[in-house]
Amino acid sequence: MTDDIRARHVAGPATVDVDRQRHPVHMALVLEGTCRLRRHDGSLVPLPHSTLVIEPDHATIEVLDGARLGLVSFLSVASGPSLFEGAPGLRQVAPVDAALTRITEVVMAWVLAEPPTGTFARHIIERTLRDLVGGLILDSRLRPVTAPEQSLYSAVLHHIADHYADADLGPESIAAAFSVSTRHLTRAFQEEATTITASIASTRVSVAAALIGQQPELGLAEVSAKSGFSSLQAMRRAFRASGRNSPSAMRTLAAQRHRAANRSRRDVDTTADGP
Repeated sequence: MTDDIRARHVAGPATVDVDRQRHPVHMALVLEGTCRLRRHDGSLVPLPHSTLVIEPDHATIEVLDGARLGLVSFLSVASGPSLFEGAPGLRQVAPVDAALTRITEVVMAWVLAEPPTGTFARHIIERTLRDLVGGLILDSRLRPVTAPEQSLYSAVLHHIADHYADADLGPESIAAAFSVSTRHLTRAFQEEATTITASIASTRVSVAAALIGQQPELGLAEVSAKSGFSSLQAMRRAFRASGRNSPSAMRTLAAQRHRAANRSRRDVDTTADGP
């Protein structure tokens, strides 16, 4: 579809054997209906609409009648570290935002129907696709697996994932959004051995790390603003408290990975063109 990303849609009823794909399946997104992940041991995992599956291995995905699935492969991942290695903490199966799913599907369907031919067009579209896919992966990290109606804690985590960039996001604003007292909200997080402030900071750190990994050319001050931090210094303190590498070190490593991926793509293009 582009120099780096390969994608296709599968409509049910169908079965996808991820080990027999021409391009390795690095990501599967349930676009509509319900699918099932059947692992090699025979266990079944239901995959409702707007579910992301990361790097399924030795498994089949059953696309039920009326369901649709999007499969994505990355040349840069095939030639370098896996998604799990590049983004520790990922879950293999996780819910994602339904609106983001629809937008990603529309863009991918359009590109599949009319692939770009010019170098500049490929570059712009590939960047757009990578940002959308990166957004899906990040969203899958921020959203709890449990449904939001199951607990106040889970619902608030979803709320934080949607509003991390709000400057006034905090215990008071969240309590008001859920029509509960801050004491009741605090108690719900204490039962999970954490705090609201720590959860907000953790989400913002994850967003900042994803932005740095996807777009190392961004200035760190811009990253901190996009991630909801009040300042670059606040972002650096949050990274230090989380035990991660500093934003600067992470940015250097991301730039190196991007250069290596670009070299891999050029090598593949040269091989494909022949002598």
